[in-house]
Amino acid sequence: MDLYIKLAFLGLIAGAVSSGTAIGWGLITAPILLLVLRFPPRQGVLLSVIGALGYLLALGAYRHLSGGIPWGATLALTLGSFLGGLVGVVTADLLPAAAMKRIIGVMTIIAGVALLMPWKE
Repeated sequence: MDLYIKLAFLGLIAGAVSSGTAIGWGLITAPILLLVLRFPPRQGVLLSVIGALGYLLALGAYRHLSGGIPWGATLALTLGSFLGGLVGVVTADLLPAAAMKRIIGVMTIIAGVALLMPWKE
């Protein structure tokens, strides 16, 4: 299968799961980009982050039209994520590829374990 078709399929699956469950796009795409499609860590992270724009735009447009966006909270979270994104991209550029893969692996495990913990209503 052509690489672009595989990437489009990954985007379809990750976009559907992420927008419907809030399970992180990167939690789905990063391991597949790195381990299955064999992208180098920097390129895999870049593809994962930039690739999320499609589903984020679709989700935002849909929720805006349905009137379900709390704009104050959204703006605060977006401003924080912008600053965090700058810190993250600079930090990622300073790390060797092996360290990036380890960090992604540890974060994936932590997220998985946290999601398995009992939920308090």
